[in-house]
Amino acid sequence: MKLFGFCVASVHGLALNSTVTEDVAPLANSQVLVMSKNPPFSISWPFGATEPIIATYDNFNYNGFYVKQVCSATLNGRTYLFGGGTSIEDPQRQQVARVRGDMTGLDILSAQLPFPMVEHSCTAVRSKWIMLCGTADTVSGEFSHQCNAFTENGNNFLWKREPDTNGAHAKSAMVYSSRGYSVIIGGVDGYDSTVVETIQMRQQYSD
Repeated sequence: MKLFGFCVASVHGLALNSTVTEDVAPLANSQVLVMSKNPPFSISWPFGATEPIIATYDNFNYNGFYVKQVCSATLNGRTYLFGGGTSIEDPQRQQVARVRGDMTGLDILSAQLPFPMVEHSCTAVRSKWIMLCGTADTVSGEFSHQCNAFTENGNNFLWKREPDTNGAHAKSAMVYSSRGYSVIIGGVDGYDSTVVETIQMRQQYSD
């Protein structure tokens, strides 16, 4: 079975075209935020309810951030969107945005991606990092196998270079395994890919 360009249901605060994150507070797992539609809306299904609760955010301010070809993940209750955009020259390809806690919009952060990223995947790791892999590097191909880890510590944004993947994984999905590694699934590597790889964070700062 070939897997590429698909969406995975997500936890509170994530864009639809993203991946599942597992390292979030239990209460956060009750809500999905869909941002690929304008206006965005959330879906929650309280325990014991027979119907979902749908809330629409008519005045949501995207702040110029185009929610397409991005990846997103929730870390310690904060939701981040990485890269994406509309063209090769779009500066958004190296931008990071964060969903406001009051759900009124996005804030563009000073954190810059190490290189342009589009159609990539990400997942939260151990409630401490977000792993990003599998960009569709349409310029030179030099970044398509690179993985990087991101975290926010106070007002500081940190990036760490991680082990490369063996193949390219644009338009893939990525999840974090309870066994302590990230799993990147399928995608595109010049053609539809059936490859599944595991990425283990460098031990010296993963704990």
